[in-house]
Amino acid sequence: VMHFAYFDAGTRTIRYAVRDSTGQWSARSDIDTSAPEMGHFLSLKLDRFGRPNVAYFDGTHGDLRFAKFDGADWNIQTVDSRGSVGLYPSLLLDANDRPSIAYY
Repeated sequence: VMHFAYFDAGTRTIRYAVRDSTGQWSARSDIDTSAPEMGHFLSLKLDRFGRPNVAYFDGTHGDLRFAKFDGADWNIQTVDSRGSVGLYPSLLLDANDRPSIAYY
């Protein structure tokens, strides 16, 4: 199974899809549509249950955001909101699925 998160320049938001073992892609889902320019720079990691977690740059507000998929919905939070942070995030999950994010 392949997990894929990306910035869609057409919709100006961050999207997510999964390719199964037969090569079929799932329908794309939007991770964060709260404002345009979400997810220009992002980092994706799977937790120990195979659920995606994404750290990404909020280009509208200049913030670092984090989204965790709970099996039904994306739970989103702002991690740092100084108005000029969050570029080039690198996400790591520890053994208990707690995120650590390095960023500019």
